[in-house]
Amino acid sequence: MKVSRMVSDVLTVAVLSVAIAGAASAATYVLPVVVSGVPGLNGSFWDSEVRILLLSPQPDIVVRRVWVALAGGGFVDNPTTAPTWSFPPSPPPAQPRMIVLKGSELLQGVAATHAAVGLEIPGAVAVYLHNVNGRGGQDGPLLGNGQLIQSSSSPFAGPVTIPWATAGSAKFRMSVGWVNPSPAPLTLRVFTSKLSTAYSGPYTQDPRYWLDSIALQPLVVTLPPWGWRQVDDIFSKLVWCNDLNGCVGADDDGLHFLEVEPNDLQAPYFAYASMIYSPLNDPEFVSVIPGSVGGAPRSSVPCPPYCSVP
Repeated sequence: MKVSRMVSDVLTVAVLSVAIAGAASAATYVLPVVVSGVPGLNGSFWDSEVRILLLSPQPDIVVRRVWVALAGGGFVDNPTTAPTWSFPPSPPPAQPRMIVLKGSELLQGVAATHAAVGLEIPGAVAVYLHNVNGRGGQDGPLLGNGQLIQSSSSPFAGPVTIPWATAGSAKFRMSVGWVNPSPAPLTLRVFTSKLSTAYSGPYTQDPRYWLDSIALQPLVVTLPPWGWRQVDDIFSKLVWCNDLNGCVGADDDGLHFLEVEPNDLQAPYFAYASMIYSPLNDPEFVSVIPGSVGGAPRSSVPCPPYCSVP
């Protein structure tokens, strides 16, 4: 995906990061996809709004951007020149309580229209990122539909599972993204299989029960240092292969789950997913859970080169 040309479906995603830290400590809150006023599919228009709620008044709090992850590789901010935000002096008895930032502020100095951002914030705070399909005033909230997604400031390590996925781009589009918050590259493989309904009788399928059926070819994703990558409409990029039919597309109606396996089981990374109901361009957040469900079939039939997906 070219960041300068396309807005991904996962811009429907909004991130809610909540963590409690001691007053003297600071934590890095990762916002996996921040956008700044860009057009999307079906006439949509996306922007980000961040709210940092101070769970205890902190008049001297300083929020600092520490890194930016980009599709081609990002960067670590220079601590002396990084964007920062802090409360102006306020007369008592007023207490500092919330900082509100827009996507354009978070991405200042960045040419890309969307990226992942790490914010270093001290003290006890709750951090919310809302990606919105709509517009708002400079000083007011963004107006439009969007999503809030609870996120951890702790990265994953090892395999993860995306437990809910529905294929069929005429109805659903599934977008999956990853963030590499480290100076080492990372390679991930995405596995899934077609599920089929079980038979409750000789000729009757029961839609309540689904079985592992056909393993799809894994999708390989490479993240550069401080890299961000998102695969939109992922089932249009997945295939399965057999000796009779060659490669067959997977983008038909069906139920799935996805497993992600990194090449380095100790490497940190963040993952997120969003399923969009196409007729209404309406997003639905899917939580990513640590670990592998196990037992899912792996494709053993090699595909010809024309089946490969970059």
